[in-house]
Amino acid sequence: MCLPIFLLIGFSSFAQKAFNIENILPYSTAVKETARTRGNIKTIGFKRAKHFMTAFPDAENVQWLPIQSGTIALFTIDGKKIRADYDQEGRWLFNLRHYDETGLPANVRKQLVMTYYDYKINSVDEIETDSQTIYLVNMEGRKSYKTIMVNGDDMEIFNSFNKF
Repeated sequence: MCLPIFLLIGFSSFAQKAFNIENILPYSTAVKETARTRGNIKTIGFKRAKHFMTAFPDAENVQWLPIQSGTIALFTIDGKKIRADYDQEGRWLFNLRHYDETGLPANVRKQLVMTYYDYKINSVDEIETDSQTIYLVNMEGRKSYKTIMVNGDDMEIFNSFNKF
């Protein structure tokens, strides 16, 4: 006779904790968000999923990959390939975007073309942190390849290779 009462009390106590609306709402929201990001809330983490859905509501083809230092999300928006990096605690670190010349902001493109007028822009890697955006622009000239780093008004040669 004691066993059924114990089970009833135990289940009743569990039910009160499990169905408290304050406990359920954040997780149900996370499950909806995670479903859209094509991941598992246990592997992605609530903090990452929440940031991702806020920062990238139009993301498509999302893939989540665990790495030693945290997790990365690979996805596209408007045809641009994007990578978002998160640390082990789920904090956003940076975004890396890869695109062609047409995605480059006009002021950055103008700055490059004025200096490297004999070079063609092949591709752009954009690195965005919470404090700055840096562009690594891959260019091709008649005799060499250059990667130019643009950070605000500053511009410098990051790499340069001669053609054979």
